[in-house]
Amino acid sequence: MPEEPTVPADAVDLVTAPQWTALSGKVFKISSGNIILTNQFQMPADATIYVENGATLTYNYWAGGYKIIVLNGGKVVDTYGNAAKLCNIDNYGTFTFKQDRIDIDNTFRTNGSIIATNTQLAVSGKLYVEGSVNVKSFYPGSGIINIKHDLDLGSNELALNSVNGETNGTKLNVDGKITASKISMTNSSILWSGCGASIAGEVYINGGSTIHAKYLACKKFTQNSGANVILSDQSYINCSGDYASYNSDTSHSILKGDGSKAVIRANRFLFNNGTPLQDDAGETYYLVEMFSTPGNDNPQIVADGSFYVNDNKVNVKFKDANMFVTNGVTKNEVVINPTTDCGNPGWVNPNPKPDPDPTPTPDPDPTPTPKPEPTPDPKPGLDLITTIESDHTHEISATGIMPRDGYLYMGYHTNQKQKENTEFSHGGCVEVFTPVKDNKVELKQYLYDSARDLDFNHLLAVKLKNGENKVFLPGSSNKKGAMLAYMNINDDHMLATESKEIATGETDSEGNKVVTYQEPLQFVQLHPATDQYARGGYDENCVVYNDNTDHLIVATTEGYTVYDANTMNEIESYAKPGKAKHIAIGNGHIVALYLDERVGKGEGDKAIPATIEVINESTEDFSDTKTFSTTASIEPNDGKNVIAVRDNKIYACLGAAGLYVYDMNGNEQWHYQMPNPKNQKGKWKALCNGCFVDDNYVYLAYGSYGIVVLDKDTHKVIAQRAVERSANYLTVYNGYIYVAYGRSRMQVFQLNLGN
Repeated sequence: MPEEPTVPADAVDLVTAPQWTALSGKVFKISSGNIILTNQFQMPADATIYVENGATLTYNYWAGGYKIIVLNGGKVVDTYGNAAKLCNIDNYGTFTFKQDRIDIDNTFRTNGSIIATNTQLAVSGKLYVEGSVNVKSFYPGSGIINIKHDLDLGSNELALNSVNGETNGTKLNVDGKITASKISMTNSSILWSGCGASIAGEVYINGGSTIHAKYLACKKFTQNSGANVILSDQSYINCSGDYASYNSDTSHSILKGDGSKAVIRANRFLFNNGTPLQDDAGETYYLVEMFSTPGNDNPQIVADGSFYVNDNKVNVKFKDANMFVTNGVTKNEVVINPTTDCGNPGWVNPNPKPDPDPTPTPDPDPTPTPKPEPTPDPKPGLDLITTIESDHTHEISATGIMPRDGYLYMGYHTNQKQKENTEFSHGGCVEVFTPVKDNKVELKQYLYDSARDLDFNHLLAVKLKNGENKVFLPGSSNKKGAMLAYMNINDDHMLATESKEIATGETDSEGNKVVTYQEPLQFVQLHPATDQYARGGYDENCVVYNDNTDHLIVATTEGYTVYDANTMNEIESYAKPGKAKHIAIGNGHIVALYLDERVGKGEGDKAIPATIEVINESTEDFSDTKTFSTTASIEPNDGKNVIAVRDNKIYACLGAAGLYVYDMNGNEQWHYQMPNPKNQKGKWKALCNGCFVDDNYVYLAYGSYGIVVLDKDTHKVIAQRAVERSANYLTVYNGYIYVAYGRSRMQVFQLNLGN
């Protein structure tokens, strides 16, 4: 509200002005006494009237349009309600309402309060109250209302919609505490609750309305029809009953601000559930699309309560947000401080995740001294930067992601386990992305297999010694058997002139499927496409490029096969007792991981011992190698099992056993496995699939357990983030972590160290 003005020198004093005659000018004043205003003063309709200290204006007029400024010590008596309804009011003095209903159709601003407990207040204009509002009932209509202290409606409802059927809704800000029996919002209304709200019953928001909540206590909370919930740091929704969010995406509920912490507590959480999914251990869960956390510095929301589908308690994972149940965060990660004036009792995690690096609690003093209110202890975390969902038809499993010359290339293959998605769970695809810019990643191109014939198990994007940039894709084809597919990377970083099919299928006159491969796809077969090999289960799993020899080395179900990278002619093959799972190059060595025995059909879950083999990179002499057995068997044996080489150490992902680190002589250096790795049924909860190592950290794609970042020297967990889908592969490029999932998506994260 502006400062109290002074009366202009040329203001005409109505105390001495003539009546029933036209008055000159547009500015008037009442200097003393009591003027009972009807229509005796012939003022312009847009006149301004100042009511000075010691003066009273009794407004009995049936018309309006005036600007009335009540100065300190001045007074207005609004006999019939027309002053508040028809005029624009700035009140620095006393304004008395005589009717049992107050209508504000224009602008009413007061530096005091509106205390009228037996009166209705309806606003379709603009209302500014520097104090509090305490009325019998409140009809905010399509008004724009700003209350700087409390809004107290007692046992009455706060309904934000419209009075006369307006469709633009209310805009209401309350800096203090809101007290009401219920809140209902629709018609794109907006409520800013700056301190707290104590609602005896339900909060119901729909129709595109928005509530900005700091502290909100209610019995029930329901959100649907595009309604929005906006939280900020230290927001706390305290719901004694059901919290129901029926929107089908995360764009309508947002935690704003970098590093913000918020809590929603409810007896039951109800949500717009889809089809139940299964994690790596076969446990059923549902994806919850409830909130987004777009800020940096590890913003977090905790849902304190149980989630239900059809009155049954269910396990959940949260999509596209740093949202957790109570045991997903440590005690000090998220703390809500009490605020006495707003009725907020504060919140401390009742069921926290164990702190991986707890601070010892000192012995108490003999005479305990008052302690300050707890403040959140910043913890490192993984900030979700962006999510890329494929805009073409496939729900297949990611098999690799790799940067090359300022772009990223990502491959997919068949995921046989998606029983609810059998129609679109087969085939291969290659995608080209730009790296993160302005917190976004752009999908530039995709080449996909509409025939559902190809199966790409790995992706290598590399520049050959002859200067060519290529993508290599080991895998198999229903038509050609085990193969190494490849495509040129053009000068514009694309694989073709446009997104297109690389394998198409038709049915011939006899009903047989005919598959045709399309440019730019090329391939070399491991074996001829005969019935003998077609039924043998042959496959190619991984490929690396040795620039010392200009060779491609492929890990296959039989061992290793070496190709000339220019002619694609086979150089040599080396048999192993079981399938070669993965292969990597670094520190002058070629390092491979293979199983020690063959696996029969249907034995994918069987634990199989494995061997790591180290070959000299410069000589590429497979007759002079060093081998050693892995500490743990690989279980299941049909997983990803990525290995990485860095600082003369071998980092091996052994599935359920976690990550094992060895030196080049096979001596185990250290080991990481997720906590409590088995569920109550004795099944492994998640599998360590992929890894990436840089100067400081080891990054793990740990299946349904999510992403884990370990300190390379201390081996401590720096950050862990659960994800809604199984993390298969990851890479780190320019400070961003690119994660490829078990079903048709990529997400980008950034490590936030919390300081």
